[in-house]
Amino acid sequence: MQTHARYFVFLFTLAVAGCASPQLYHPDTSPGVGQYGYSELPIDSTRYEVTFTGDFNTPTETVDQYALFRSAEITVAHGYDYFIVEHTRHWSQVYHHRTQLVTTYKMRMYHGDRPDRNSNSYDAHEMLSVAGPTIKRTN
Repeated sequence: MQTHARYFVFLFTLAVAGCASPQLYHPDTSPGVGQYGYSELPIDSTRYEVTFTGDFNTPTETVDQYALFRSAEITVAHGYDYFIVEHTRHWSQVYHHRTQLVTTYKMRMYHGDRPDRNSNSYDAHEMLSVAGPTIKRTN
C-alpha cells in the first residue's frame, strides 16, 4: 500500500508540474552550457550520476521527477529492477541572464524486490509504467 501511495504522489506531482511548463523530456546534448534535458555519467557498473536541467520556466518538481524517471530508464536498460538514490544535489545555474534549475541524483541499481523501508528506493519497472505516459517527449 505504501508503495502505491508513493507512486500516486509521484504521478500526481509530475502531472501537475507538467501542466505548468512546456518542458520536454529529451537528452541534453551539451550539459552545462545553457541547454536543458537529461544527461548521465556512469560511475561504475551499478552506479550512475543522473542529471536533469530545466529551462528557465521549469518547476523544481518537474526537474526532480524527470531526473528520477531517467534513473528508472537507466536501471531497466541495464537489466536491474530498482534503484536507490544515494545522494541528491539541487542547484541553479545562470546562463544568458536566465536561471536554470538542476537536479543530480547519484544512484545505485539492484536486482530483486525494492526494500520497503528505504524511502530513497524506487521500483524502476513500476515507475516507468505509471509515470511513462505522463512524460512530455519530443516528437
